[in-house]
Amino acid sequence: DMKQGQILFDEAVEFVEKFDGSAGGRAKGALSPNGVELCSTDQLRNTVEVAKELGIPVAIHAAYNVMEFYDILREHLLTPIELLEKLGMLQLGPMVNIGHGNLVAEHPRLAYSGGRDIELMGHYGCSVSHCSVNLVRRARYLDHWKKYKEAGINLCLGTDTTPRDMMMQMRTASYFGKVLAKDLSAAPASDVFEAATLGGARSL
Repeated sequence: DMKQGQILFDEAVEFVEKFDGSAGGRAKGALSPNGVELCSTDQLRNTVEVAKELGIPVAIHAAYNVMEFYDILREHLLTPIELLEKLGMLQLGPMVNIGHGNLVAEHPRLAYSGGRDIELMGHYGCSVSHCSVNLVRRARYLDHWKKYKEAGINLCLGTDTTPRDMMMQMRTASYFGKVLAKDLSAAPASDVFEAATLGGARSL
């Protein structure tokens, strides 16, 4: 519903303009288009323009669903992450937070050759909200913690599921980070604690 989508977008921008910087600067606005496959390319471009104009962060789901990955690939001949780059969203760098960002072109679950999504997100210094428990409950995983960190991605930990238990998220992220990297030194407690605290703070 493009018309209703535009109405909601305009309301969101109006809300941000009204409240951003209020309460002595403690209230901060953000734009959160739901998902790369759930918004028009025009709306995503508009999101980038408004984010730049108002200096506010953007949070979006991308590279989180097998159907999303292949639907975007079929429609645009680009991966979801490559599409975000084409639309200028990745270029927001630390101001953009990608929800999940796990089913990227390099992921072994996806039959895709020559992908460089992790490299792209790292190049621009984007954040990825890693919700480890949410993924493993669905037999999915981020492949893998060490790759993302070494690429320069700001890893954050989210919950995205009940219970909102950050300790469980940290444990799960650390355990799976080690197993998938086949490296007991990967995803150490210090890294996952940083992602649960400073990583999210940096993104915000």
